[in-house]
Amino acid sequence: MRSIITEIVVSVIGFGFIFAHTPEIEWIKILPEGSDCYHVQQTTDKGYVFSGRNLDGDFYLAKTDSLGNFQWQKNFPAEIFCDIANSVQHTKDGGYIFVGSANGDTLIYIYVAKTDSLGNLQWDRKFSIDTTNLGYCIQQTNDGGYIFTGEELAVDSSVFIVKIDSLGNLQWRRRLPQSCDFCSSFIPVQQTRDGGYIVGAGNLIKTDSLGNFLWKKDFALMGWTFSVQQTKDGGYIATSVGAPVTNPRSHDVYLVKTDSMGNLQWNKTYGGDKDDQGWWVRQTQDGGYIVSGMTNSFGTFGDGYIIRTDSLGLPRWTMTLDLMHGEVFCIQQTEDGGYILMARGNRLIKLAPEVHGR
Repeated sequence: MRSIITEIVVSVIGFGFIFAHTPEIEWIKILPEGSDCYHVQQTTDKGYVFSGRNLDGDFYLAKTDSLGNFQWQKNFPAEIFCDIANSVQHTKDGGYIFVGSANGDTLIYIYVAKTDSLGNLQWDRKFSIDTTNLGYCIQQTNDGGYIFTGEELAVDSSVFIVKIDSLGNLQWRRRLPQSCDFCSSFIPVQQTRDGGYIVGAGNLIKTDSLGNFLWKKDFALMGWTFSVQQTKDGGYIATSVGAPVTNPRSHDVYLVKTDSMGNLQWNKTYGGDKDDQGWWVRQTQDGGYIVSGMTNSFGTFGDGYIIRTDSLGLPRWTMTLDLMHGEVFCIQQTEDGGYILMARGNRLIKLAPEVHGR
């Protein structure tokens, strides 16, 4: 595998120039053949947990140490065939929670499972509203319960959020004011500091702590919103596949920053003259942002694409990863200042900490 530096931008900090050098690849781990994983998170022991689907069509959950060496792998049989375990989180008790979708005899249902620290099942739950239901993103809430997003594929597909308690019992479900013409990818949710929730669904939707609608913000260039996070200043950062501007057959990576009420502070597009997509964004330790996705404009066709920006969205460096037609689904800054990412082709990749120099 090769990494291609496509751009390094100098940022001005104080009275000197600080150069952020593109980080080196520390290691790459190839996951079991036939597995398909989207989401990865660093755990409290500095290892990593990720979820997906195995070759047999069962839900798949795995844990590695800090060097990517497997500590355990667990499979959770679906009734017939699972779609995928889209999202996993390390819970306060040291265990894990994940959400996905699976085919039953007569319907597609949302599946939520809670495990202990070794991946052993503690409880699981099935949720369905209509005949076709997809589960996307799950997060533990301040009260020890969980919030997750879903999509109902009916005549008029819709987005909903579901709140369950610490044992998986339903507390409430809310349908959000957003149609789903082209969901079927990912619907992010995060609990906010006021106890409410922020949801990305082709726009930004804010609710109170009971899921009641507060506001919705639309942005001209925003396509489907794959990732949203509350930032240190109380606002929000979100990334999406940006709507075509000049070429109707191409998209750009679109990054938008808002204040706490969803009002636009700035937006940026990244990419070239071909199709480029933004899948994930997280704020970095220094207040900047790391974005991952896919590019057809740089490197070879369909490379993984990583963009590192400052706090105003100005690029510090970008990187393409030759993944043989594979996007970088998920990226997170690690405790050591490096990055962990999950990429298509069953690749778990660790980037070294950034090096700054004058």
